[in-house]
Amino acid sequence: MQEKAKALQARLDKVVAKTKMKNYEQKVPAKVQEDDRTKINQLQTELAENQSSLAGLKALIHMLHSKQGLALVEPVLGTILYLAQATRAIDAIVEAALIAIARQGPSATTARQVADIAGIGVGSLYEYFEDKDAIFNAAGARFVDDTVAMIKPLIPELVRMNIRDAVSKLLFTFRDFLEENNQIYLKCARHAFSQDMVMHQEPINRALMDLFTQYLMHHPELLRMPNIPAVAYFYINGGIFTVIRHLSEEKPTQSFEELTMVFGDFLASYAEHKLGASNATQ
Repeated sequence: MQEKAKALQARLDKVVAKTKMKNYEQKVPAKVQEDDRTKINQLQTELAENQSSLAGLKALIHMLHSKQGLALVEPVLGTILYLAQATRAIDAIVEAALIAIARQGPSATTARQVADIAGIGVGSLYEYFEDKDAIFNAAGARFVDDTVAMIKPLIPELVRMNIRDAVSKLLFTFRDFLEENNQIYLKCARHAFSQDMVMHQEPINRALMDLFTQYLMHHPELLRMPNIPAVAYFYINGGIFTVIRHLSEEKPTQSFEELTMVFGDFLASYAEHKLGASNATQ
């Protein structure tokens, strides 16, 4: 915070020094002078806010060193420590559940197995989860959240690509994501799609629909395609299922590269055909 104050002061001094140079008002255009005055006001405001925050922080530190401060803070610190321990325990339990499910599926997974993998007692599981189903729901939510976190950063790059390259990039990234950490997510996803495990896929569908929508906005000519909602539904759900099904096969009849190419070709060819037909009727 002190370093930021020094940087702000240095920037302020530089602008102020500029306005005090000889013949400033005669040599510098009026618009630039106005910008300089605006910068000075902004920097003065930022510096005042920073100094106020710094003063508040110093007062807090001083208070914490007093007996009264310690008496106030100790309960809060206790709560923070408990929450930190609980967060670590919950993370360990969810990770253990994913490992157990990946090994043998949810039906064969017991609370004892999850506890053993997590390195805690069975009773400790129920300090944080109501029952085994709640643990499985948390594991499913972790998979969904991580999948969404994988998709969202790709969107700005994918929307600038042509259809074939965008489909290829997305499917290959999804494959790599599923195969991380000894294929834990891939193995869990197999059970989800075999209806052996409840997986709330809606957030993934929303992230992919957001990608689809933004792609259309960057390629407005595609908005002339008919049945856009049906196309989106087909490729979002079909793409997820196809990748998981292909990676689950011991000896697939085609390579992942071939599968990805065909998937991209289908969508690109459909768009080209429909847009060509649309142009012909205009």
